[in-house]
Amino acid sequence: MKGLKVVLWIVAVIFLLNFLRAILPWSIVSTCAGWILPFDVSGFQGLAKFIVRISSAGMGMVGVFYLLLALNPEKYGAMLPLSGYGLLVAGFFALVWGLYYSFPDWMWIVGVLFLGIFGGLILLWQCKPAPKSEQPAEQKQP
Repeated sequence: MKGLKVVLWIVAVIFLLNFLRAILPWSIVSTCAGWILPFDVSGFQGLAKFIVRISSAGMGMVGVFYLLLALNPEKYGAMLPLSGYGLLVAGFFALVWGLYYSFPDWMWIVGVLFLGIFGGLILLWQCKPAPKSEQPAEQKQP
């Protein structure tokens, strides 16, 4: 269970970092995006900025979901498979749209690997059988 918690914490922190993009000034957001994206976002206006910020807040809320799971995975056991499959589906979309839009390979491969590996690890730990408790040996009566 400790390995599962570590995986959930890593995913939670990565997604929670999206809140920064929702609240930082646009000049900082566009400068940081310029390090990664092959196009300039500093000229985004109105609706484009709104979409970036709202989607960033949404991704931050996904981080809150993973944070809740990381704090007590046993309490939210039914949600663990959903969280693993959700990452795998997001990884599939990252693959499809990364190829479709012809982004540089490293951009979408990093996302696909992160989402696929961590989604797979969550499902792997979810499928592991729980350790069996030791049963006391039956006592024979004379």
